[in-house]
Amino acid sequence: MGQPTAAQTPNDPAPRASPRYTTREGQLVPYCEYKDWLNRLQKMQSEEQLYQLQVIEGCGYSCAMVVRFALGHTADKGSITVFAGDTFFGCIALAAARHLLNSGAHVKVVIPHPTSEFSDDFTKLLIPIDRRGGELFGWSDPTWGELSELVENSHNVLCGFTDAEKIDPLYHTNFAFNMNESRVPVHCIGAPIGACSELIPEVQEQLFASSTLSLGLPFSLLDKNLDLVGRHYLCDVGWALSDYRQLQVYGTSLFAEQPVIQLNLPS
Repeated sequence: MGQPTAAQTPNDPAPRASPRYTTREGQLVPYCEYKDWLNRLQKMQSEEQLYQLQVIEGCGYSCAMVVRFALGHTADKGSITVFAGDTFFGCIALAAARHLLNSGAHVKVVIPHPTSEFSDDFTKLLIPIDRRGGELFGWSDPTWGELSELVENSHNVLCGFTDAEKIDPLYHTNFAFNMNESRVPVHCIGAPIGACSELIPEVQEQLFASSTLSLGLPFSLLDKNLDLVGRHYLCDVGWALSDYRQLQVYGTSLFAEQPVIQLNLPS
């Protein structure tokens, strides 16, 4: 890793709010409002012509790095169950699942509330997993049922449906309750269930994650639920350096050396 610094350059404006996180090298990292995060993601695709699958693939690679770390730095012979809704976060989970499958892991993909028709991106990411030996399961009933054995036989679980506003909240509630009772580590994309009400309203249970992968910058509402986050990682979502300057990230690029970094709370 390099040596980024929290010091501002002479041309940097003064920050409007104190950042909450630091990198291991001491660089300050602020929160981001969910609406601002979403607007920047949409702008990147509409104005800068980045395809969503390009963004998903980059984040999926970083997500697989986080799971490899939890498995002891190797996915070989690891068993991972991936919960992936037909959403942006779910597509990232599928991209990560393919990378882990390619690395020698046994991958099981569970699709909460499966529909008769998936989005084009979700389908494109799902097909190679199926053809390369990954196991696919539909979770049609929000009760836990047979999923208990599936999860308990896994080394790690990857949760990629925390932005699934079209899914019955019972799926989220039952997933959070049962994973909290399980000893299997669970890694969340974006935010743990119940930690960010803008992602999943009306959920009745909060999930205590082993780790959380934030995309670009952490969501501001995580500040109120830091005990749910676990190890906190940040990955490159593809924003330009000018976007980070507008969001009060100064000094060296956060991802100058690695596409995923660990965040710490200031001491």
